[in-house]
Amino acid sequence: MSFPYWQQKGAVKTVDELWAMGDLTQVMKSQPAFARALICANDPLNKSEDLEELKKAANPKNLEVVDIGGHLGYMGSYWCYAHLVRMFNLP
Repeated sequence: MSFPYWQQKGAVKTVDELWAMGDLTQVMKSQPAFARALICANDPLNKSEDLEELKKAANPKNLEVVDIGGHLGYMGSYWCYAHLVRMFNLP
């Protein structure tokens, strides 16, 4: 559904280009030092072989893999809130 929008904006020419924009194995290669991705190993949307490929592609400083949490399971947790507070030096 978003392809026509990004195509009109000139960001992509093909659906494959749009798909590549969200491919963490590519995105993680060019992240600044402060960027971080949190992935749950038991996310039902991720295959274990894809997770292993991501671990090889990403700088370990930018990627944190936790055992449990499922798909976006930590987004509403105190753990995530505390991490954001530390990361952005919030009061």
